Amino acid sequence: MSGSDRAATAGVCVNTAGEVATAVSVGVKLGAQSLTLTQAQDQLKPIQDKVSTVAQQNMALPIGSKLQSLADALTKVEQVNPGTTSQLPADASDIGTAAKNVVDACAQVAR
Repeated sequence: MSGSDRAATAGVCVNTAGEVATAVSVGVKLGAQSLTLTQAQDQLKPIQDKVSTVAQQNMALPIGSKLQSLADALTKVEQVNPGTTSQLPADASDIGTAAKNVVDACAQVAR
């Protein structure tokens, strides 16, 4: 990774750190059923909006595809119909996996 890519990636990581952490927290609570689907959707919508925007702006960087995967996982939860929640544990797990990939990509900047 070039120096300019490292700097850009570091900026993206700093810019999205709070959203990634909150997405994981909401995903864990959703998986544990300590949040309702509606509560989770309300909390995840602004996160999905920001992560998706930042991903699109940074698709030339490896972090861009990682953020897009996280945005996609958040979108899946947003699109769940309250009557069909059997897939929620897997969807919550997908959020965690996608967020881990973002964190791993951010950690690569320091190496």
